[in-house]
Amino acid sequence: MTQYDAFICERGDMAENLEAETTLPIRRSPWFPPLSGGENFVSMVIKLGGIQVEWGGYAVIATKKQLNYILDTWYGKQGRRLKPKSFPHHFQQYTELRNYVGTLDGRKRYGLVGTEF
Repeated sequence: MTQYDAFICERGDMAENLEAETTLPIRRSPWFPPLSGGENFVSMVIKLGGIQVEWGGYAVIATKKQLNYILDTWYGKQGRRLKPKSFPHHFQQYTELRNYVGTLDGRKRYGLVGTEF
């Protein structure tokens, strides 16, 4: 069975030219909770303009503002699509991720990495 994951990395953990990347960058954020509706992280990162950085790994560069927008788009405002009462562990994971994004420097750019293994 294919496993899909996503995480955020520091821009310094990635090659300057994404096409030159040969390994996945270092994960700095908590894992993203699973997406609903049959979507997966790889297809979502590709839709955002992601480039393949390794077999089974795609990355896109994003600012803190863009990462917050992505979280709102994927999970709904305040994580409502995660159905907090039905899936409290996913909502807790979302809360940890949202808190992590809140600590990021708004002047820097980060990598959003989607993986498929």
